[in-house]
Amino acid sequence: AGVRHLAARDSWIAVVADDWLTAERALHAANPRFEAPREWTDERAGYAAALDTASFATIVEAGDFTAAAAAAKPVAATYFVAPAAHRTFEPLAATVRWTDGAAELWAGTQAPGLAATAASLYPLPVGGADGRALENPLASVALDLARTLGRPVQAMLAPGAARRVVPRGPGLLARMSAVLRDDGLPTAWRMRAVSDNGLAASLARLGGGDAADGLEALATRGSAPPYGIEHLLVEAAASGQPRASGYVRGSPQREFAFANESFVDELARRGGMEPLAFRMALLGGNARLARCLQSAAALAGWDGGGAGSNMGLAGVAAFGSAIALVATASIDERQQVRAHKLVAAVDCGSVVNRGLAEQQVEGAL
Repeated sequence: AGVRHLAARDSWIAVVADDWLTAERALHAANPRFEAPREWTDERAGYAAALDTASFATIVEAGDFTAAAAAAKPVAATYFVAPAAHRTFEPLAATVRWTDGAAELWAGTQAPGLAATAASLYPLPVGGADGRALENPLASVALDLARTLGRPVQAMLAPGAARRVVPRGPGLLARMSAVLRDDGLPTAWRMRAVSDNGLAASLARLGGGDAADGLEALATRGSAPPYGIEHLLVEAAASGQPRASGYVRGSPQREFAFANESFVDELARRGGMEPLAFRMALLGGNARLARCLQSAAALAGWDGGGAGSNMGLAGVAAFGSAIALVATASIDERQQVRAHKLVAAVDCGSVVNRGLAEQQVEGAL
């Protein structure tokens, strides 16, 4: 009762009903099965294979890392970040009405000028800022159903279902190497990373084309650490992962930051230095980030991050801004990381609307 139509296409199946709950129950009852190209069963293993075989491009180079590393045994570490799923609570939706052979489309989108559809688009504001609304695959579904039925149709995906079909942000596997001086500070640093250009992939799909292979400059901004290191080498390559990458806001810069700042912490401890002091010793050329680190540490009551501490510190400088963050966290009985408090200090330059700037930072945290 209440079910009006069932449609099955090569890439989707939909039930049209008088209300969403009836349609959702009917779709579950249909119990569809899909065939698709096999994905990596072990994502890290796939990235690792690319790390061993890919052709790497040099992104940043200063000094001579190879010569510096040949004269000493480098410290090494490897960091992996899985592809990022969108976590927006807002359902993915699109509404279409056909009138006299012309279609009107209402959809949340962050790229109204790039959404290539055969309809007059009325872009709606989106609730999530994580980039999922850059692409809206339901627009074509709603167009198909409304034309078939000759009446307005709203197509909707629940957040859980959307996470299975919306392209994820790029992951990262980074192999780090550093040579330390006698005083414990790094004189040479190398990152060799495998990731993907999610933004370029999303824009290519919006334009009806295929994304180019490789990682251009925009996708690798922020890959170099913001510290004064004499010999610096950053190399990157695309992973070639079978599941299509898409745009997630802040990626892969946040993944690069995770690898860089985690490695900084490990180097500080290996050199017997307190993590904040270690960073400050390397920030002679980045006064903005140095002030952010000092401010965040003071606001959070930074305890030095030594044995028994549950506080961590990180800093990033990218896109003309600097931010430092102190996190207080623990590991619960299920071995899951639980954040209790986050304190950030941000220098984003001149601020036009302070309230919006604060919302950006608070929402991101």
